[in-house]
Amino acid sequence: MPKKTWYILSVLICLTFGVHAQDEGKDASNQKKGVVRIIADTQLVHDIKPSVPGDDGPQMSGYRIQVYAGTERETAQKLKNEIAINYGVRTYMIYESPYFKIRVGDFRSRMEAQQMFHTLKQKYTSILLVPGLINLPELK
Repeated sequence: MPKKTWYILSVLICLTFGVHAQDEGKDASNQKKGVVRIIADTQLVHDIKPSVPGDDGPQMSGYRIQVYAGTERETAQKLKNEIAINYGVRTYMIYESPYFKIRVGDFRSRMEAQQMFHTLKQKYTSILLVPGLINLPELK
C-alpha cells in the first residue's frame, strides 16, 4: 500500500474512535448524578440556618428586632442564647457576609414588636426594628 493510503486509513480510524469516545462520555454524563460536598465547621453549620423564604414553614410579612450585627460569631451565638433564655422569645442568627445578625421574634404588627423593642432597649443599645418575613405563630 502506498504511503498516502496508510495515512488516510489511520486518520479515519482515529476519527472513528474519537467520535465513539465522545458519544460514550455524553451517555455516561446523562446517567450519572452529581454529588456536591460542602466542607465546613460543624458548629457553624448548626449555628447558622440559611435564610431561605419558606424554609421554616409558612411565612408572612411582619417584624423582627435586630439586636446585633457584627463579624464575631461567638459573640453573636452567646447573645442569641442569652436573649432566648432570658426573654423566652425565638431568636435567629442570620449570616450575610461578612456580618452575623441576631434577630428576635416573629411579630405580626409594628405595635406588637414595639413592646419587646422597649424591653430589649433597656439592656441593648443599638437595636433596630426590621420589617421582613416572619414565621407564622404556632397554633395552640
